[in-house]
Amino acid sequence: MEKKIIAISILALSIGIVTVLPIAVFTPRTVAAQINPWFDVDMLYANVIPNPFGGSGDLVNVFANFTFTPDAVDLRGADAKIEVFNFHVYSDKTSIANITYCLSLSGNVPDPNSPYGATTAIMEWGDGFWTFADGTKYNVKDIIGYAEGSGASGLAYCGIDPIANLEENHLAKNPIIQAGHLVGHGNALLSEVQGEKFAQALANLRNAPTLYIDVTRVMTVTYHHQVDADSTTSSITTTLANSEVLGHIELAKTDFGFASGSVPDFMLNNALHTNVLPPGTPTSPPPVTSQPPLKIDMDWADQ
Repeated sequence: MEKKIIAISILALSIGIVTVLPIAVFTPRTVAAQINPWFDVDMLYANVIPNPFGGSGDLVNVFANFTFTPDAVDLRGADAKIEVFNFHVYSDKTSIANITYCLSLSGNVPDPNSPYGATTAIMEWGDGFWTFADGTKYNVKDIIGYAEGSGASGLAYCGIDPIANLEENHLAKNPIIQAGHLVGHGNALLSEVQGEKFAQALANLRNAPTLYIDVTRVMTVTYHHQVDADSTTSSITTTLANSEVLGHIELAKTDFGFASGSVPDFMLNNALHTNVLPPGTPTSPPPVTSQPPLKIDMDWADQ
């Protein structure tokens, strides 16, 4: 067990559970006393643009930087962890939308049946669920639920091949760990065709002189994997967070929608963000004079 952490596999996922009501009531399976976060969050940029996918409505885009804490780098306190964040979009008069955003970080655990002697603590993931090394399937939607008026969830992810990690056998060779952070992108599509509540949210958004977005940590899920000669035992703990605002950003009205300021360079230099650039933004980025820090962008659209 002293060598149980062979490498780190990052499963950086964004789960699009977009509601136009206050965030759902949480009914945790297990509640612990304290959260030791693996991610610190800092708001970077946000905008509201006309629906770039065709059809009516507006798309709310939020970019935030998630920095690894020392606990994440050393996997202290768990073999894997899921952290759930809420981005609350509102005006001076009303709440408009909530975007639920999930990140997960997985280490490796002993596995005598693997040719590498280990396997990843998170074996697979999908639309709101994670399957851990002991076979347990955890669905975050069982905890946060769906409020009335919520849309179908969308999922995208980026990660590192866990088998390659096992072969590397060295944390220092993990480029995401070396960078120490990743940039996450979440969004919410508000359209009249999604129903009355979404139509009202869209009207509230368009009538607001200023928009605000707060990010809070909703909960964490920690997975502890233990292996002995006779059996495999593990524990999963769900911990609800308080309502502390971890980041805040203000969006001013523009001729196309809303924006928190000028488009940052990391968006101009990334072809993945072409669809969410404000109308009229030059698509040819300025020359890059130095190598920018590694950023891993997670991009999904709830449609």
